[in-house]
Amino acid sequence: VSFGFLHHVPTSEFRVKLLESLIAQTHKAGFVAVSLWQFLKNEKLADKAQTTHRLALQSLGLQGLDANDYLLGWQDIPGQYRYCHSFSEAEIDQLVESVSSSATLISRFVSDGRTNNLNTYLVFRVK
Repeated sequence: VSFGFLHHVPTSEFRVKLLESLIAQTHKAGFVAVSLWQFLKNEKLADKAQTTHRLALQSLGLQGLDANDYLLGWQDIPGQYRYCHSFSEAEIDQLVESVSSSATLISRFVSDGRTNNLNTYLVFRVK
């Protein structure tokens, strides 16, 4: 189980490698469950992410990041930032496809937050 983690892993390549590693370390017919944060689905969180991200880039002297990559605040502490990725539906589809030879998706559902849609959960069965 990896909840609240994959959105902190930079680049789709590393996210795929991490999921492949989780599957590889799980016994045949075992289960792997992951959560994928989609904070851009929430207008309030998306607006806050845009604002904090701009401030973080300026403060740290960085250029832009990849699509859906943001530097978000941490516990409203000024100058404290964390890398977060908001998963799109297309990215989730690609992630599922990338491990389809080693695991079967048995459940995909959304949950969490007031709108009940801030995370997509994937449950795989290892082949």
